[in-house]
Parts: sequence; structure tokens; C-alpha cells
Amino acid sequence: AKSENPTYRKAAFVKYQEDMNKKAYVIPTNFMLNYTPVNKRVVGMTLDYGAMNTWSEIGVSSAKLATK
Repeated sequence: AKSENPTYRKAAFVKYQEDMNKKAYVIPTNFMLNYTPVNKRVVGMTLDYGAMNTWSEIGVSSAKLATK
């Protein structure tokens, strides 16, 4: 069969590799999300391992927008 021919298989793999490098040059091997507070007003959030905090425990310390 054509697909068992080593020369054909190599050419097909090279073509596939070139196509994947154009379309998806990075393939994630691990999926992980990290949330980082970007404002000093954020309270009730911890990134400690094993913390069981939920979204309902996170808030802000003031309704006033933070300024520099």
C-alpha cells in the first residue's frame, strides 16, 4: 500500500509538519489557569495551594476606582 512506503510517509510527514508550523506553531501540552489580582483593592483572594476560596469570597475594598 502507498501509505506503507517509507519515502511517501516521510514526504507526507514533512508536508504535515510545514502546514502545522504555519497554522499552529505552539501546541499546549498543559492546560492551567492562573488568576492574578491587578488592583490593590481586591480582597479575599489567595493563590495559596489547597485554598478552597470561591468567587463569592472575592471582592473589592472600595467602590472608588484606584488611581496612581
